[in-house]
Amino acid sequence: MIIYAIIFILSISMIFIYFNLKNFDSINTVFMLLIGFIILGLRFISVGGSTLFYNPTTIMISGLCATIITVFAAIFIQLIKKFRKGFNYNFRYLVFLLALYIFFGFLQQLFFNFVFLETVYNLTGNFIISILLGALFYFTFHTRSKSVEFLVGTFIMGTLWGTCYLLFGNLFWLGISHGIIGTMYYLNLWHDDMLIKRIKFIAKYL
Repeated sequence: MIIYAIIFILSISMIFIYFNLKNFDSINTVFMLLIGFIILGLRFISVGGSTLFYNPTTIMISGLCATIITVFAAIFIQLIKKFRKGFNYNFRYLVFLLALYIFFGFLQQLFFNFVFLETVYNLTGNFIISILLGALFYFTFHTRSKSVEFLVGTFIMGTLWGTCYLLFGNLFWLGISHGIIGTMYYLNLWHDDMLIKRIKFIAKYL
């Protein structure tokens, strides 16, 4: 129980480090990654024989759950697409962005669900409280955005992904779901090319 409490406290501390980041090549980024690896290491130590990270008995139902969430989000994006301009992109850009988002989607699911949500559930034993705290934690890391539909969508997605994870496990399905939804949102609803701004050297490949 003590190790779960330590993981929880360190995870909360990541919020303050994240909001002090001015850019992603600062010393704070290195510090945040270091804390992240420590938390992840503690989480794997605390797992023992019980974790939702991979559950072969629910592999199909968890995949179906992730698919339903992805379709739900796709419909949501299409419904509000007409109110946003988006921007032009080519097939190479789409492939690169999807691969990148699936990778970072998996990392986010690893941190928000495997590390934080499952830890909270182990501490409280309460499904609803764990889901709400997990969704709020995920939402907090995305509050820099001024987009109302992004903020609302973030909390909803955090709730749906967290529910799917606690019910069925199998994190990798959620990583794929996260990657697809993030790519769809970014290409259809976002107003700026943040990919080029943050990873400038890839511009010549796109």
